[in-house]
Amino acid sequence: APSRTEVPQWLRYQKQMQDEDLFNFAIWADDLNKSWCKFDIPGTDYFGRYQAQQHFSGPLWADPVWYPQGIVFMYFTAHAAKDPAASFAWLKRLWEGDGSLKPIEYRGRWFEDPRGIWEQNPGIPCIF
Repeated sequence: APSRTEVPQWLRYQKQMQDEDLFNFAIWADDLNKSWCKFDIPGTDYFGRYQAQQHFSGPLWADPVWYPQGIVFMYFTAHAAKDPAASFAWLKRLWEGDGSLKPIEYRGRWFEDPRGIWEQNPGIPCIF
């Protein structure tokens, strides 16, 4: 690792941004053509989907231009988990599980790891 790094010039002129935005700008600044996928779930209430492991029809959070097939949800972290009591209640429920749940959801299917998504969707426009 370098002993010292400087702030990239392109970053000096940006307004405050979300973490996903910064990840994408950094990827594109290195001339890469993938996008950082939103890999956390929107909130703790989505853990109910995870526990049910139901097969849903239709894409999650589809965007007609960039993500017409929806985005990937990875049930590792929850964005907007700002209520400690609610977060801890979900953690307790999740700790009681047997570890058999698949943590990644895409297009109504559940996956053990990203390789399954890439094999079935080779054109997916994001990295994990």
